[in-house]
Amino acid sequence: MKRQRAMIAGLSVVGGMLVAGCQPAAHTLSDAARTALADSVKQHVAGMFAELAHPNADSILAGYDSTGFVWGRSGSLVSYDSVASGVRRTWQNGASALIGTNDVNVRVLGPDEAVYSAIISGSYHSSTGEDRPVRAAITLVLDREGPAWRVVAGHESVPPNAMAHEADAPPADTAKPAAKGKKK
Repeated sequence: MKRQRAMIAGLSVVGGMLVAGCQPAAHTLSDAARTALADSVKQHVAGMFAELAHPNADSILAGYDSTGFVWGRSGSLVSYDSVASGVRRTWQNGASALIGTNDVNVRVLGPDEAVYSAIISGSYHSSTGEDRPVRAAITLVLDREGPAWRVVAGHESVPPNAMAHEADAPPADTAKPAAKGKKK
């Protein structure tokens, strides 16, 4: 029951943010200002992903709002504490990732708020030496305090049994099977 209440509360927060994001902006920004803000968000998120090549858990977590943070993952809402625990566990003892993005979209909601969405793909190298492909759709809600953007909410959808990025897939065998002869 407690978990259901927490999930309902979390969904209410995310739903409220989505509704608020669909409302006209209270701030009128010129197209040039919107473009500049969108570019700064893209650069910030690209930096977040680039950092995963040589990750530091504390540095990663500094980019997240630790108060009120909500993360949606494959049908569940996850708290900042759970994400922080996962970051510390995942990015230890030589683990790293090379992540690329495509289909990037940034919607500027105001001078200090934006939503970033993209498809990410690449590879994760675990601390035990295991390499795994990475592919997911992500959405990040970012807030800016001064010059620094921080993630205040996010969502990831990882397909079950995620396939490697298309560029990593072996070429398809397009040869036709040999025709079977008739039996006499």
